[in-house]
Amino acid sequence: MRQFIPTAIRYGYVFAVLVISCISLDAQDYQMFYSDRISYYENPENEVKCIRIDSIEPGRDSIVFPFSNIQFIDYNCASPYGASWIGEMVVVRAIGEHLFQNKYGDTITIYTRHPLNMPWRIYQDDEVVINAQITQHDTSSFLGLVDSVKTIGFQVYDKFENQISHSLNNKTILISKHYGVVRVLNFYQFPDYDQLNYGYKDDRLTELDLVGSRAIAK
Repeated sequence: MRQFIPTAIRYGYVFAVLVISCISLDAQDYQMFYSDRISYYENPENEVKCIRIDSIEPGRDSIVFPFSNIQFIDYNCASPYGASWIGEMVVVRAIGEHLFQNKYGDTITIYTRHPLNMPWRIYQDDEVVINAQITQHDTSSFLGLVDSVKTIGFQVYDKFENQISHSLNNKTILISKHYGVVRVLNFYQFPDYDQLNYGYKDDRLTELDLVGSRAIAK
């Protein structure tokens, strides 16, 4: 669902909000999402979407449920209770593993504490195999803040595991040590790109960059 926020929210008091003490889902560094805030992300078409954690099932593995989005369920019918653009739920494990689900229920695996330049299999289906790796770990600035940031890159292979050209090869995810995900993908569409859904142009698999955040009132 396309959501737009005023410039004052995106570029004004965002700095003060982000420096508020963070409460992570499992109190670990390089946590991708936080339950105490709404985070706003912008894609290259200047469309702004948000991530808000609706609920959490605690346990050895926490199950995180992002806020619902409008999703098409037929040619001319949409549900306001569809899955979030990052997926219907995210399983967060203590080892720094985040398990997302795309719109077909396939699993996308992100490791936030994997060794540098050591690939892992993030996704596989009947047509493609996709590996990911942390390609960079350095200090970076965003929204006037400075933090340690990990960059995750991708390489797509065909079903015979030959490298192939794919838009995902040029995309990245950025995760900061204290403020969560700074750049993220539309995991609901992963790994498709510019796909048509019931005759409508669906959200593309694209990068979205953090442009604002605000605390949730307790």
